[in-house]
Amino acid sequence: MAVEAHDVPTEGVSAATLTARQRRLAGLGRALLRSAAGPDAPLAVTALPEDDAVVVAHSVRGGGRVYVAGDESVLFAGSAAPPHEALEVFRSGRRTPLHHFRPVGAPGKRPLADAPGAHSATALLDDEARAPALAALLAEESATHVWPARDGVVLQVGDMEIDWTIRRAGHGFTLTRRERGREETTRATHYGDLTRLLLLALSPLYYRVPRPRLTRFDVEPDVTLGGSVRSPEVSWRCDGQRHQVRGPALSRLLLPFAKLCRGTWEEIHHSLLDAAGLPLLGKRTTDSLTVPLDREHLPRIARWLADVSCDWYDAPGTYDVYEPLHLPGQSIALGVAGEAELTLVEHDGEVALHDRSGEIFRTTVLEEAVRALAVEWLTTPHARPGPPRPTPAQRTARFERFAGHSLDDIERALARQHPTA
Repeated sequence: MAVEAHDVPTEGVSAATLTARQRRLAGLGRALLRSAAGPDAPLAVTALPEDDAVVVAHSVRGGGRVYVAGDESVLFAGSAAPPHEALEVFRSGRRTPLHHFRPVGAPGKRPLADAPGAHSATALLDDEARAPALAALLAEESATHVWPARDGVVLQVGDMEIDWTIRRAGHGFTLTRRERGREETTRATHYGDLTRLLLLALSPLYYRVPRPRLTRFDVEPDVTLGGSVRSPEVSWRCDGQRHQVRGPALSRLLLPFAKLCRGTWEEIHHSLLDAAGLPLLGKRTTDSLTVPLDREHLPRIARWLADVSCDWYDAPGTYDVYEPLHLPGQSIALGVAGEAELTLVEHDGEVALHDRSGEIFRTTVLEEAVRALAVEWLTTPHARPGPPRPTPAQRTARFERFAGHSLDDIERALARQHPTA
């Protein structure tokens, strides 16, 4: 939206105390705020001569501020951001596109700031000295507050129920999540590792944008996953240094963080805005799946099988692809309600299929193992309530029945036997 600035009287300071240039910048800020807040919005103007800029504030509870630079670029800062921290963000180069100032009556309640430029924002992620500016950005995006950094605290944001705190600890850093008196601590070797994790944890986009679940195939091969279910671990090397993050903050974000642990601000925001930015190849969009039964297509096959079960039971998201941490050599796992049920494990040139009780099938041919996974998944009591657990002989006969069949053929044959068919 193009906004024409006018040399109009200012509020908060006398027009006579501003230079002609400052009055022009103030006019632009006032026009932008009133386009979003209404023509009668009370505004106040403060000159920032050291920055060749002005700030125009909406003088009501919950109102925001617009920082207007000498080149007429602007930054919108929400009311949660303290003025000195918002000013630091403004000086870092972050700006808000003019079209993000929505006219009164348009969808949305306030301007939305785009992600800052990759260079300046990534510097905020990695530079401990600029923690106040980063805290202001995180607080604005997550609609939380910046708490004072004292007693060894580098950065702290949150609200009255939950807060996140980054501290120095020995030769590394800790991220503590405190909720109603309970605390969980995650440790890392580098400050930038925890700021990236915090960016993911606080972003409402990660939870609001529908996206398929990641698998280990979406993570760079030199990024190592380990630890336990309650305290996962991600480690990698960058610029000759070893990076390691371990702790409960990774529990819900293990694979997204493992994928984006070296990302720039721009890359992380792109991934959050677009479900394809945190992709899982082969999200089922049709009833058919015709792909080679090989390692490259295994994530797509597993995703499709999970979606078949979701369709059969009209239970979106109940059946999914999981990352079991307790089986070395695991390739892929399918599960129900948050727990892995069937897992393919590769070791010494062989591929085994495991259920919760242990190994149920072994072969040297991956294609045979994938068929066994499909047959077992679509007939197991875990995925479909019905018959009791098959005997080894019954299971072997079932696998042999579908030897050489395509996944489409297997699904069609088993669908006819399904109670909802």
